Amino acid sequence: MPYVKINGGEIDDNKGSCQKLVNYLNKENVSGSLANRTFFFSANEDRVKSKEVIQHIDQNVGQLRKDEAKFYMITLNFSPAELKHIRNHKEKIKDYTRGVMEDYDRNFKGRELKPDDIVWYTKIVDTRYYKGTDRRVKEGKAKQGTKKPGLNTHVHIIVSRKDRNNKLKLSPMTNHRSTVKGPVKGGFSRVAFKYMAIDRFDRQFNFKREINELKRYRTFKYGSDQEVKRYLARQKEKNGNMTMELSTNFQLFDELVLDEKENLVELELFVKKKRRKRIN
Repeated sequence: MPYVKINGGEIDDNKGSCQKLVNYLNKENVSGSLANRTFFFSANEDRVKSKEVIQHIDQNVGQLRKDEAKFYMITLNFSPAELKHIRNHKEKIKDYTRGVMEDYDRNFKGRELKPDDIVWYTKIVDTRYYKGTDRRVKEGKAKQGTKKPGLNTHVHIIVSRKDRNNKLKLSPMTNHRSTVKGPVKGGFSRVAFKYMAIDRFDRQFNFKREINELKRYRTFKYGSDQEVKRYLARQKEKNGNMTMELSTNFQLFDELVLDEKENLVELELFVKKKRRKRIN
């Protein structure tokens, strides 16, 4: 499923310039040909130069202290089944990403924001590499640093901490969700945002999602080796002859990280609640 990860990015911190993150996201352009070079895009532009991204994000930091986050990175991770469903079509991924960022805007409670108030830039990346913490590396079935097989397209979004007018601080990492009392008004629900990303994909592309997909994710992400084996045995008994595609569908589970393990349980309950309302 399109799992959403929010953090400071593949960087040491997000309290300074975003240049290091931009350079990291451009790593495929260094070794690739000019014809295959990829560009950043935004809500209204399809080809944004890296220097423009750095300049806009780095200058949009009014009244932020040195120790405060200046930007965040949101990663949209798709399963091979989802990418296969949309034929890994980059324009469809662009349209979907723009819709997700509209949901990001709507998810800030207590703020009168318009979609154009959010400053963000996005890069679509096609490859993933095995890490030392990946299950297949630990099992000796893959080597750290090598490319992962199959469809691995995912999206990195750099989003400014401040709104376009440089007045409001907008943090998706806040622990406030929708408060009306106290020093902090409003909030942001990461669980609701993650659900909206799933729901938008299903509706936009008419994708028929498995009901137990979240349970499967939880098993492969946090389960013991025995729990994983039991799950695969049940699936084999249920589906008969298993194909190699099944194991391929699980290759992203090491990459997909929620803020906390408990948030997965909360998200699962959130999805079930929404489904019951839709059916009724």
